[in-house]
Amino acid sequence: MKYRLKVLLSAALSLALGHTAAADDDAAGNLVRAQPCVNGENIDDLLKQKARHSQRDLGWHVYSSDDGLEVERAYMVSKAMEIRYRWRVTADGQVFPANKRAEELCS
Repeated sequence: MKYRLKVLLSAALSLALGHTAAADDDAAGNLVRAQPCVNGENIDDLLKQKARHSQRDLGWHVYSSDDGLEVERAYMVSKAMEIRYRWRVTADGQVFPANKRAEELCS
């Protein structure tokens, strides 16, 4: 009986922690999407304009990094080539481009 209780408590804790991580991922993604760029547009607006109908949208993804989270938007250009835009979001909510494509997007 004690073993079952430990397993149930462990599963509940894992689910709770997973939900918190998902909320952090959503917040980081929203910060990047809303980041202002040029002409009053934000990153999300500019990426929507850049996307071509022939490119498959691979969506937004959030990854853990040493000093916060990394948010990425990817497009499939062909079977052999993907375009990736990547930003680093620090623990205090600052957003920095993490690759050259992301850097050039708002310049």
